[in-house]
Amino acid sequence: MTKPTAKSSDARPGPQPGLDRALRIFPLVLLALGVGLTVGVQDGRLGQREVLIVLVLGGLLTTYRVALAAWAVPKRVRQAGFWLTLPIVVALVVVAPAFVLYAVGQLVEGWLLFGPRARVDSRGHQDGSP
Repeated sequence: MTKPTAKSSDARPGPQPGLDRALRIFPLVLLALGVGLTVGVQDGRLGQREVLIVLVLGGLLTTYRVALAAWAVPKRVRQAGFWLTLPIVVALVVVAPAFVLYAVGQLVEGWLLFGPRARVDSRGHQDGSP
């Protein structure tokens, strides 16, 4: 017996549909969390200098998240953005420990971007499979 072959119209390039949906929604969740924390820590016990640092770094993260949510961004750009924003998140956690919630969210996003489900080629196969 011959094995049925997949039609070219059946192959899905890029991430799986559920993963693709998660990668479109997740920036909005992190955007809301980041803005909420940025506004919320201003009422905390932070000095004026720390609040200024949080506002600047939070503004950078917000700008990045708005761009991800507003436009269709290729996965490679999202992956590069993950590595570029990681030092910003670490700095925010050092200045305002409440941002550890955001850091956990970004780690989940990293797992979505780099995890085993994200490695799907143009034929719809995971990396390394025939």
